[in-house]
Amino acid sequence: MPPTIKRATSADVARAAGVSRATVSYVLNNTPGQSISDATRERVKEAADSLGYIPNGSALALQQGSSDIVLMAMPNFPHSTTLSHTQEAVATFMSQANKALAVWLQGTVTLRDMLRNVHPCIVIAPAGLTDSDRDLLARAGIYMEIGRASCR
Repeated sequence: MPPTIKRATSADVARAAGVSRATVSYVLNNTPGQSISDATRERVKEAADSLGYIPNGSALALQQGSSDIVLMAMPNFPHSTTLSHTQEAVATFMSQANKALAVWLQGTVTLRDMLRNVHPCIVIAPAGLTDSDRDLLARAGIYMEIGRASCR
């Protein structure tokens, strides 16, 4: 097993750049209304790059109330070439909209288990969902619409 490498945190970036964690947050989130010099912004970005800092997606989703992930519910049966091309086209479209596509093969795990790991902004379900899955999404505040995909 490869050695575990500690993930860089915003506190690590702040120390490396010589600024507060709040400044790191303002710079990396491009928060409007903050008067931060260009030199400080550059120092923070360079520190983040050199440390390999990647924001924690779960924390961002929690803070924002959703993520930039679109969950596509697919029936769990042998996929055809057409279905694979459709999935690829949806993934391309989503990436152009700055969204990531996650695929849930229905029947492999429950939707509840899937939502423990992924908090999508929308669920696309070409083959439909069960009433209980639709109810779960509604209670979780996750948007679902077939035919259009726009995150709140």
